[in-house]
Amino acid sequence: MLEKAFSAALFALTLAAASPAVAGSWSFGVGVGFPPPAYYGPPPIYYGPPPVIYEAVPPPLYYGQPPVVAAPPPPVLQIRDPGAVLGELENAGYRELGPMAHRGAHYKLRALNPAGDLVALEISAYTGEIERELILEARRTAPPPPGPMAAPAPLSEQPQPAPEEQDGGDPLVVY
Repeated sequence: MLEKAFSAALFALTLAAASPAVAGSWSFGVGVGFPPPAYYGPPPIYYGPPPVIYEAVPPPLYYGQPPVVAAPPPPVLQIRDPGAVLGELENAGYRELGPMAHRGAHYKLRALNPAGDLVALEISAYTGEIERELILEARRTAPPPPGPMAAPAPLSEQPQPAPEEQDGGDPLVVY
């Protein structure tokens, strides 16, 4: 009987070694029924909730309740009227104000500053203050006079030049 089992195992080994599936591997398995396959019974079924290993314990209270803090509401920001901002710029000495553009929290425009330079202004839309002044072009001429000029004296009070003597020539021709 042992010889028959040995010969059957040898035959199975030879047959398994010759199969193309085994050609790429170094090991093989033989399933001829020695020992018979082991079958296990159904998995155990547990009824009821799982056992409690650790209980949830609330942490001890070392401190009382946190204080209630009432913060004032944030201020409501009002955008300044563009006309009022332009008036303030004129009062500050800016002239030749360009068109004003509202960009986010700023008004942007070009103007001549009191020194006569062409500048780009960024003005806060909420406060009306000049936040940035960039010189685009420096002044080329003298700034205008700061105030009104005095009127010239009337012609009757100005000294008249003495009449020139004519040499007998044509008064319309300059020699």
